[in-house]
Amino acid sequence: MTTPATARSGQGGGQLTLTFEVASDPLLWLLHPAHDRWQRSVFDHFFDSGLKSGGSLTIVDRESARVIGASRYDNYKIERDEIEIGWTYIGRAYWGGIYNGQIKQLMLDHIFRQVGTVAFTVGTTNLRSRRALEKLGATLRDETTSRLMAGKSV
Repeated sequence: MTTPATARSGQGGGQLTLTFEVASDPLLWLLHPAHDRWQRSVFDHFFDSGLKSGGSLTIVDRESARVIGASRYDNYKIERDEIEIGWTYIGRAYWGGIYNGQIKQLMLDHIFRQVGTVAFTVGTTNLRSRRALEKLGATLRDETTSRLMAGKSV
């Protein structure tokens, strides 16, 4: 499959500035539980946790070679043969098109060679992300996960 965007493994220190350029848009995070992630100190913590996960990816527009966002694999649960895909953000210029779906499909195609189940954790108020996952055929599980975002547990 040829896609207009690709995901590059890893987000080394050199990617911090490029990914923050995308993430520094406050409107990107408006519906997200971590609505303060556009702030540099908050983003730096988010970026570092991605590096520590070992599963961070940088999303690049093939045509322009520009960084347009990021995503990651994390929280592998060996007993469930399950990994989580998430922490995805894409610049607003790329919303509403094919980018998010195609990146997620590339990630799914890759990871299903290694695990049996993929989970997406999405905040209940993050309707944009929920709709995007429904387009991929994801189904809602009757399970909740609490995470600390924007100073509160969500």
